[in-house]
Parts: sequence; C-alpha cells; structure tokens
Amino acid sequence: MKIHRFFSPSTEMTDKIIISDKELVHQMHNVLKLQIGELVELFDGSGGAFLGEITEISKKSVALDKREEKSMEDARKNIFAYIPLLKRSNTELMVQKLTELGIKNIILIKTDRTIKSDANLDRLNKISIEATEQSGQYFLTNINEPIKLKDALDKASHTDVYIMDMSNSYFRGEDKIYPLSFFVGPEGGWTDEERELFKASSAKIVSLADTILRGETASIVAAYESLG
Repeated sequence: MKIHRFFSPSTEMTDKIIISDKELVHQMHNVLKLQIGELVELFDGSGGAFLGEITEISKKSVALDKREEKSMEDARKNIFAYIPLLKRSNTELMVQKLTELGIKNIILIKTDRTIKSDANLDRLNKISIEATEQSGQYFLTNINEPIKLKDALDKASHTDVYIMDMSNSYFRGEDKIYPLSFFVGPEGGWTDEERELFKASSAKIVSLADTILRGETASIVAAYESLG
C-alpha cells in the first residue's frame, strides 16, 4: 500500500498528533481522500520523520497515532548547482528535477544573456518540497536568490568548479571531488567576456555531450553527472 508523505516542519512528533494546518488537512481529506487506518509519513526537511496511522479525519483536522519515528543524517553529496534563470516553466522544471536527483544546493545565476532578472522563490520552494515528498527524501534542497555570474564564481571558489561549455573533456569522465560546483549557461550560451572570467578562475571547462543542449536539459544532465 502506498504511504503518502507530507512536509510538516512545525509538527511536534509526539505519540499522538493532531494536524490542523489547513493546506495539509485539505490535501489529506479532500484531494487524496485518505481514510482511517491508512499510514502517512510526516518529515521536517532536516532528517526527522514520523510514520503515523490515521485515527480520525475531517475537513478541519487529522489525528495520527505514532507507529515509527526516524532521525537521519544527510548523506547527500555537497553539490552546488549554478543554473540559468530561464522562462518560468523551464526554471521550475530544473528545480523539480534537480531536487528529485538529490542536489543539495541550487543557485540561480544572472548572465549577460539572461532575460529574466528575478524568480518567484516561494513558488520554486513549493515545487522543490513537492519533489522531495514524491522522491522519498528527508532533506530539503536549498534554493538561493539569483546572483550575478561574477559573484557566483566568487561564491563557488572554495569548491571544485566545472563550467559546462564545448570542450574536448567531458564532465562524465572527471574524477569528482566534493564540495563541487557546476555552472550551466543560458539560452545562447556564454559570451566571450564570460569565458574570459572562467579563464581567470581555476574552473575546469567540460562538455556534457557532442550536441548543443537547451539550458534546462543541460542542467538536469549536469546534475546527474555531478553525482559521481
């Protein structure tokens, strides 16, 4: 039987829990139509989780009896994904898929060819939380405010840095050392001025494929390759 999972950072994990959060109750009662006797898992995004059995459910609240409690260490690799600000749907897709892959940190970057200058972080965090619930993870992905490329390179300087661009070296063939940062460019690619910034840094220029990938595709592939 499928056990539905819910992010609930403020719920105190006691033997008996009463959930009154309107959004959570709506999801359990009206959307999923959960029934008495079903098991649900609550997690706090920091490694704590609670498996409970529904004993009461109504439009206003859900009561749970504790069946199991967990506390876990974050085993994710320390990866910083510097990805481009694209149009809303593509940015949301990147955040969703990188979260599913278990990427720990996402930083949106503003480059010379970036068209958008800001992002709806509340919505992106909501999408990331839903992806965390769906993918069975217990730790949230950190999503940061958009920053300029030069500032991003400075921020990443304490890590091994990889720039996704056309190169004779491939990211998949690199021996990864963590913490690791990877940078993916916007639609249209990096400018010559940005490539000069990379040359002045200790970043490694690598390719993802022999073809030119869209920004969202490149971000997802780079995230997967960064894992090992």
